[in-house]
Amino acid sequence: MKKTILALVMIGLLGSCNKPTVETKSTQIVTREGNNPLTIVVIEGCEYLEYSQGNHYSLCHKGNCNNLIHKK
Repeated sequence: MKKTILALVMIGLLGSCNKPTVETKSTQIVTREGNNPLTIVVIEGCEYLEYSQGNHYSLCHKGNCNNLIHKK
């Protein structure tokens, strides 16, 4: 019984990882020829530049983020 419950919990956790929970905005910003355009991702009011291509993934805070916490 414990193994069945554990298996169901694991399946639930694996299945829930596929749904994005953040706001994203597409851009036309391409940093190098052949690369994918950057995406803007909003996490807790802060904007980040997201890059992904193949197995490579990067997330970097934008210098001009619109979050009011940065405008003190």
